[in-house]
Amino acid sequence: MILNEQNYIWSQYCLLDSLAAKVFKKHNIEFNVFTKLNDLNDIVHRNNPDVILYGTGWQINFSKVIKNICRSQHLKSIALIDHWSSYKKRFYEHCLPNNILVMDNFANEIATKEFNSKVNILQIKNYFLEDIMLKFNTIKNKTSDIVVFISEPTTTDRTNPNDYEYKLLEDLLCTFDDVIIRLHPTENRDKYSSVISKFPKVKTLLIEAYKEDLLVTLSKSKLTIGLSSMALYISYLLGINTVSYVSNSGEIPTIPLPKEYILTDLKELKKIEFKPINKALLYTKAIRFDKMLNFVLKEH
Repeated sequence: MILNEQNYIWSQYCLLDSLAAKVFKKHNIEFNVFTKLNDLNDIVHRNNPDVILYGTGWQINFSKVIKNICRSQHLKSIALIDHWSSYKKRFYEHCLPNNILVMDNFANEIATKEFNSKVNILQIKNYFLEDIMLKFNTIKNKTSDIVVFISEPTTTDRTNPNDYEYKLLEDLLCTFDDVIIRLHPTENRDKYSSVISKFPKVKTLLIEAYKEDLLVTLSKSKLTIGLSSMALYISYLLGINTVSYVSNSGEIPTIPLPKEYILTDLKELKKIEFKPINKALLYTKAIRFDKMLNFVLKEH
């Protein structure tokens, strides 16, 4: 998205050993590394940018340090929210950016409600998902005959075998005899060993996130099941039969799936009539990235 904008010069920075660094390496994108948040002040001073665009993942919160930098150096800031949950928790108190960038109508509505005119809400098309869908169409020999489980950690305790995702996988292995388990990038390969060992007759294939492209995994899926992962939403957008299985966890999926695709019992699968989606309806409020950036740079 950003690097395709030829009218601007960009410098990419990310924390050492972060998920962002892994993604940049995977896609051969040049980037610079810093080791602690306080380094950002020197980096910004050295580069003298017109605007700072930063991510808002749960792993680390950039909002406070960037707010202080932008205030002291009179810079504009744009925070990208690429999901649909915990919007206010992504920013320390009083550390909102000048602008929040979202990438679909549903996210726009959430952000507008959450921040109540305290910050500009700007929407662009989700260029990442657009590219994903184009690439998926180029994959040949899609098998589409296996159930794919999209794993994700449901708490900050990554080792608790009582967490919801363990129950979810156990229910799947009770129901299906051929399952691909795609791990979240933060999960260890042996996370589900104890669950898998209970079902020796079920054919399971464990896939680590950085060892197989997500699209390759999804090209094998006749049904994708998870909770609220972005990968689950991608499966839905690709036209694959996709459900969020919440069981009796009390969890509410944060991705914008149709209500009929959210299950509390796997027996409900038989009642679902999966329908194609109109992807254009997701982006009716979107503007081009260059127009968004021009607006940010010109605002006072």
